[in-house]
Amino acid sequence: MSQKRLLLLSLALMGFGPPKCQDQTLEEARQELRQNAAKDALEHLETHDVDESEVHLARAIAHLDLKEPKEAEQSLDQAVRVLAGRKAQHQDRDNDLELKKRIAFVQGLVAVQNEDWTGAQTHFGQVLRIDPTDEDARYNMELAWHRQNPICKLRDDDHEPDNTQKDAGPYDPEKAQNRLLCPQDEDWYQLELPEGALVTVAVEGKLKPQEEDETRQVFVRLYSPDDLPGKPTSSAELIDGKANLGVYGANPGGTWTLQIAGPGRAEVQYSLQTLVVPPCPQDDALEENDTPESARVLNEQELKQQVLKACPDDEDWYSFTVPEKESRNLTVSFDANWGNLSMILVDPETQAPLSLLKSSENGGGVSIPAADTAQNFLLRIVAESQENIYRISLDKGDGDNEDQNQDKDQDQDQNQDQNQDQNQDQQQDQQDQQQQPQPEEQKQDEVNLKELMKAMDEQQGNPQLQKALQQQIAIPQMEDY
Repeated sequence: MSQKRLLLLSLALMGFGPPKCQDQTLEEARQELRQNAAKDALEHLETHDVDESEVHLARAIAHLDLKEPKEAEQSLDQAVRVLAGRKAQHQDRDNDLELKKRIAFVQGLVAVQNEDWTGAQTHFGQVLRIDPTDEDARYNMELAWHRQNPICKLRDDDHEPDNTQKDAGPYDPEKAQNRLLCPQDEDWYQLELPEGALVTVAVEGKLKPQEEDETRQVFVRLYSPDDLPGKPTSSAELIDGKANLGVYGANPGGTWTLQIAGPGRAEVQYSLQTLVVPPCPQDDALEENDTPESARVLNEQELKQQVLKACPDDEDWYSFTVPEKESRNLTVSFDANWGNLSMILVDPETQAPLSLLKSSENGGGVSIPAADTAQNFLLRIVAESQENIYRISLDKGDGDNEDQNQDKDQDQDQNQDQNQDQNQDQQQDQQDQQQQPQPEEQKQDEVNLKELMKAMDEQQGNPQLQKALQQQIAIPQMEDY
């Protein structure tokens, strides 16, 4: 709503109909407000000590026009006070209901100026309770509701405009979280890829329907500079909240584009993550580790953060220790469709092979049983034919978890024994209290009342009451103020 419309509506509702109080100073202030001279109107009313709702309302409108919402609220409170006082003394006037409507409307305008959309809906709702035909109040109430619940386009993220391939903006990993895909909208990103690079794209998202019947299919598509519209190099559908795709050896290099789109009316909130690995001979951050002597010690925290790379004819060596009486599960994860890896567990003293990790489409692994002494190992990884990327994880074995569970079970048994002892003591105390004589004059209702009051004092909040209050929408009466 424009500033001009707000002002005109406030003027229309301040009481410019047939005058109900014959007050020359008030009429002069009203005339100045009609001429958009709010400051002059306030000066006229500054020394005017008449305690009438119309006077306080005129002050409120002047403050509203001067963008002084706090002062406007104070004047409106005074106007409400005068009306409530007359009602309490049964001295209502013929125009009080109309005046109450005008005050509520200006309260709504003050709430709009404060961007208090809930308060604005409440006050314009009060107007409609008095006069259901007031179209200005209905319009303002709907405006406040839409401001509080903006459509998706008004809540779109800071990557917009990115609705076409031409408008695609550079992918920024720091701003790729909690993106918003609006209905009938597309999001496009640019990826700069060196020729021959390995590329993976992972999208996690969830539908946020505004209506029960709203659905959405979401597709992630990766286009090379040479791809035609609708014919991406790689694509995947968002299923169970996830979509993953990749390209082995980007060709040609240059600016690729990523599209996230799909049919349906539901909003989609998603996060995007990409990984671009330059081609060999460029290696990963854990180099140089090409010999047993330069093996990198496997660090659990480092492993979680590293995507490693295997190049043909370039061995990667790692070392790790399994503590005594503990077991470990060693896993090397990779996509075998991009190229298989050779993974061998080696004795660090003799450098003799100990175990060949069993391989599958998703990688390989081996279980290392517990021993009475600490065990040292080397791990050798090399690409068999073509480069690939991989991750390493070194987790405690199932036997270690069972020992931990046994310790937890023992602790639980001890706690149960302690609880049983406490329950027995409490039962004995209750029996002793029952055997003590009670005053005859004390009634059961009085005991229950005291217990209830004590429980209410101890209770931090009433969840059931809070839930009921949250579900109920009430428009307060003017006399409730």
